[in-house]
Amino acid sequence: MKATLSGIVIAAALAGAGAAAAQERMGAIPPAQMTDVQKKVVAEFTKARPDGPFGFWWGYLRTPEVLLPFLEIQTYIHTVMESPKGALGEKNTHFAMLIAARHWTQQLIWDLHDKNAIKAGLKPEILEALAAGRRPPNMSEDEDIVYDFCTELEQNHGVSDATYDRMVAKFGERGVSEATLIQGEYTLMSMFMNVQRTPLDAGKMPPLKPFPR
Repeated sequence: MKATLSGIVIAAALAGAGAAAAQERMGAIPPAQMTDVQKKVVAEFTKARPDGPFGFWWGYLRTPEVLLPFLEIQTYIHTVMESPKGALGEKNTHFAMLIAARHWTQQLIWDLHDKNAIKAGLKPEILEALAAGRRPPNMSEDEDIVYDFCTELEQNHGVSDATYDRMVAKFGERGVSEATLIQGEYTLMSMFMNVQRTPLDAGKMPPLKPFPR
């Protein structure tokens, strides 16, 4: 009986430690604790996004000099690359984001973009396969090219001549640049969110399972 109780106590202690370890890190900084540089950056950020910093932006704010340049990149991605003006188009831009999110098991990025990807024309079964860590079946030619390029870049840290040539033939060098930018930007965002443990909205279940190890 004592052994059983001891086991329960130890398990409870471990569970409590795990819960504590899962707390969000590098969250919001109270204005009174901000440096002058941080206050200035937040003021500029708020001109573009009136609600002010949120989520992973608080992580960037620990190095305030980089926050506004990254805001410019994000703004460009959302206003140009997620539109017909982009070389990849809205559907494949979201697809590329989700490939990075799956590679890093980044729950929030996936949750923010999976529905928009489907609205833009990506089939739900493609996302189901990607979420499960499998090569999606029945991809269109453009989806197949984007998948190969982004996956090869994430996994091999480079792309073969054959994969590069297919991207250029379909999307031009600008498309290669956009796909590379997305993998880099959303990898960095994923790193920040994973380090910070940026949470999903209350009540949401994580959409991605960890990869087997």
